[in-house]
Amino acid sequence: MKRIKYNKKNQIQNKAKKIIAPVLIFLLIGLPLKPLLANGEEIVNIGVNTVLTADINGRVVITANNITLDCNGYKIIGTSDGDEDEDGYNDGNGIYLYSKNNVTVKNCVIENFETGIYSISSSSNTYKENNILSNLYEGIFLSNSNNNSFIGNDISNNRYNGIQLSDSNYNNINNNKISYNSFNSLGVGISLFNSSHNNIFENNISKNEYGVNILYVDAYSKNLVYHNNFIGNTFQAWIYPNDRNDLFDNGYPDGGNYWSDYAGIDLQKGENQNENGSDGIGDIPYIFPEGNTDPYIGGQDKYPFMEENGWQEDVPEWRKDIQPGDILYDAGALPIKRRGIILYSIGHIGMYVGDVEIDGEIFHNQVVEANKKTEDGRRGVQYRNIETWDYPKRKLVYLLRVNASNEKKENVVTFTKEQIKKPYKFPWLTKDPDPDSPSWYCSELVWAAYYNQRINLEEGEEPFDNPVAPSEIYNDTDTLVVADHLNYLAYYAEEYLKSIIFQIFSPVNVEITNPDGNVISKEIDDIDDAVYIIDDLDDDGDYEDTIGIETRKMGTYTIRITPKVGADPDDTYTLKVIAGDAEIIWADLSIGELIESGFKIFTIYSNPNDINGEPVDKNTPQCFHDEETSSENLFSAGILDFSLNSPRNFFPTTTPTTTSSRDINIANDGNLGFQYTVTTTNATDTLCEHLNLTANLDGNPVYEGPLASFNYNAGEFSNSTNAWQFTATLNDNDPALQNQTCNFDFVFDGSQISGAGFSDEEIISNTVDSGSWAITPPTPPEPGDVIINEVMWMGSKDIDKPVKDGPKDQWVELKNVSGRDLHLKGLYLTYKSNASNENKLAEINNNRLVRAGEYYLITYYTKDNSAINVSPDQNIDKNFDYGKFQIKLYTDNTKLVLIDTAGDGIGEPAKGDKNNFYSMERNDIPGNGTDYNNWHSCLDPNSTALYWDTGRTEQGTPGYYNLSANDPSADDYQDDTLPVIASEPRGERGNPNGDAMDDAIDDGIASVAPLPRNDTFEVVADEAIRDEEEIILEEDETEIIMEGDVMIGEPEEVDEPKNLESGNDDDLNNLNEQPNE
Repeated sequence: MKRIKYNKKNQIQNKAKKIIAPVLIFLLIGLPLKPLLANGEEIVNIGVNTVLTADINGRVVITANNITLDCNGYKIIGTSDGDEDEDGYNDGNGIYLYSKNNVTVKNCVIENFETGIYSISSSSNTYKENNILSNLYEGIFLSNSNNNSFIGNDISNNRYNGIQLSDSNYNNINNNKISYNSFNSLGVGISLFNSSHNNIFENNISKNEYGVNILYVDAYSKNLVYHNNFIGNTFQAWIYPNDRNDLFDNGYPDGGNYWSDYAGIDLQKGENQNENGSDGIGDIPYIFPEGNTDPYIGGQDKYPFMEENGWQEDVPEWRKDIQPGDILYDAGALPIKRRGIILYSIGHIGMYVGDVEIDGEIFHNQVVEANKKTEDGRRGVQYRNIETWDYPKRKLVYLLRVNASNEKKENVVTFTKEQIKKPYKFPWLTKDPDPDSPSWYCSELVWAAYYNQRINLEEGEEPFDNPVAPSEIYNDTDTLVVADHLNYLAYYAEEYLKSIIFQIFSPVNVEITNPDGNVISKEIDDIDDAVYIIDDLDDDGDYEDTIGIETRKMGTYTIRITPKVGADPDDTYTLKVIAGDAEIIWADLSIGELIESGFKIFTIYSNPNDINGEPVDKNTPQCFHDEETSSENLFSAGILDFSLNSPRNFFPTTTPTTTSSRDINIANDGNLGFQYTVTTTNATDTLCEHLNLTANLDGNPVYEGPLASFNYNAGEFSNSTNAWQFTATLNDNDPALQNQTCNFDFVFDGSQISGAGFSDEEIISNTVDSGSWAITPPTPPEPGDVIINEVMWMGSKDIDKPVKDGPKDQWVELKNVSGRDLHLKGLYLTYKSNASNENKLAEINNNRLVRAGEYYLITYYTKDNSAINVSPDQNIDKNFDYGKFQIKLYTDNTKLVLIDTAGDGIGEPAKGDKNNFYSMERNDIPGNGTDYNNWHSCLDPNSTALYWDTGRTEQGTPGYYNLSANDPSADDYQDDTLPVIASEPRGERGNPNGDAMDDAIDDGIASVAPLPRNDTFEVVADEAIRDEEEIILEEDETEIIMEGDVMIGEPEEVDEPKNLESGNDDDLNNLNEQPNE
């Protein structure tokens, strides 16, 4: 029996020695790189998201959680020739992680080190698409590291082990190529030592001394090895001891692995392989290792495959040659027929992009498409498996290929993936190729992806103010049909005959109400399987408004026609309805009569069960059905129209200890009385299911319960406005809910009070974000962490006495600029009176968590008694003088540690318009608050409507980012300019996943300029050397010591650092079913 070599890194040494070493401190913002070691080799400390633009001749140390290192194909190279030095090592580790979680390392070439990637006590990390080769010991070595993923790596020509897991559990190793890891009859493709519950699947493991070995696992071990190709390994697999629960197959019919030396046959099938007929699985188990007689060694694969990748399912013929960038066109959706012939269909379209990566997980064979709504209630740009385009889910599918270079197609695919999760655009009235477009419809997304590569896929190449239809992409000369799957019989029976189409030929507007009362128009999108498009779909030179509904319902459809602005009274219009094989047409109707009456109503009765029957014309010109007698008739013609006004979305983030809120005002813009309901819809995200909602109407609580269940009948609208305040609360402290998003809609549905008739529906979309609470605990503020950002020192205009006392209506806004979450409770504010005394203004008494980049608003009056339309965080009972204006912020009431100052204390404030009552806003963050030039007056008129009561003329942004046009940063501090660089930008407009530096940087040792907005990084080195200090270091560990983001040169031996809590995996639910456009 051959023995497996384990080097001394796998042992625990108790011997320790003292080292006195100078400390060289580096603050890494990014690249380029600086040499650190005496031999000229580089050690690169990476603590932010980084993309390489050049090779690294040296080692990389990961110093932060939640980051990505993308080598972009560049190399990380050791300087050795591969031979061991006198201590038995060569050049250490290519990439080193210690207690780092949620890190992604991808697209790297790592060669000529002792170990390519070395991970200790680091979990929930992803290593993918790396080439790890020619290292002295392992390609990848993990110790005490759990829940990691290894995907799509090429690990070859390492002397001993390709991947070695030691005391590491619940890891996934899949889709890797692991080969030629062998030296002097040693070397293992994948080695598990005292490691359990790991999954090894869909790998190619070839030409190693040992393919896979599993050694010294405990009695509860359950490693699963299946769907791998074992080819030409000297010993394909090895288990010791073999009386554990480790499996080399996943049962029947899922099967086991392919073994190149398997000598069995396949004549039978079934779980016991005793039924007639082959199934691609060998009839007898594969026993390993070959020729073994030791009863404690080895194992078996009960269901070995006869061919490589024998577990892969057959691919339908129509898509065997599909390539990323190919277009999928479903011609069967909503066909348009004339004289018994189908002229065209609106169709649906998507793009095949291959693999899609979401939160570190790879999804194969994906199509990206913009869907109006899916069966599970979701909508927007989504990724779906190509199987959703197979028959019978879709019945008339063409596979289109664009005549373009591979480089352009790669750019097209990248563009398309970047649009995933954007909303669906409604209606289809225009097209826009802007990559930053906030929403897409299906054909616009495909067209824009190629348009940005200077390929216009629209037949006729119409201007941007015309939409692009899927059929126009299909008909364009740049697309070629390379395959299809067509089932016309199913298409006619199940697609065409069940639809209903409305077409208007004229300068009029149309609104359709289905038998359930749902509406489709240019402004309202209530019918899930309906589309509204304006285009010349039949190529006759005229544009039609076409509304298509995929599945018609039994009952009455109401068609409301109104004239467009500027319509010619002498013109005419035509309405056509197509239901199954039948048509009904109202032709050449007078526009003049329509203008005079204001509208016209048509009704159609539809019977889906009688698909060939003529629709019944129940056209009645009246608009309303009055239910009252003449003496009680309360109806008079008019307009039912209301609007919603909301200055901002839910703010700030929501955690188990903080809430976020949103104010929405509803105003009657018409002259008809109405009643309305408010309902939550589309609240299907995971976070939505855990949120509670509190709703107040005009200050009175009306609902408290699950957010997704909110449904309230507000009754008759009797005021000029209704003021709603919604507050979202998260009671569940499960760490998996951190940094999640809940997207949902509030639907305000109004209907006429007296008589059936007009209705109006307004939808406002909402986003509630959750913050972090289990990763980085909040810390108390320090000088420079919080600033006085805005002051309304002159109060408000004195126009509301005795309700409001204008000069006393003062407020002060604080802002957290630290880049981390803070508790402000206990902070102490003072003001300077005309007598030059420093007086107490306020002591912060609110214990809410103030997130990075968030605000804290202190006012004299409550919201009801103040001129501002914003709820403060704290009310105080004092006003401040501004004759010698100065406000100071201290850490506490001892006033020993000053955090920030506003004003110079000499005269009136530097800025802020006293006559017009405009607030004083800060320019630079943090800057010098006593400097006259560091302030400006709020000059943005939009702030009045957003943050002040109706009828006010003051300007200012209490509790929100500055809007002033003369603010140098245009829309306030962006959270990418920190007083000390600690991480990537974070906060309301920064990266929500950025983490602060582990330790504060000592004064006098390192300081840096603010991080620029672009992606240019640099390394800043300070020559200051700390005092010599004794460091106890253990023997035979890594060559690099990390202390937060501080790097300590290269000691001979280091301590075993303490273990950190591992991160948490996020659940990701892919969407599996397709809708029609």
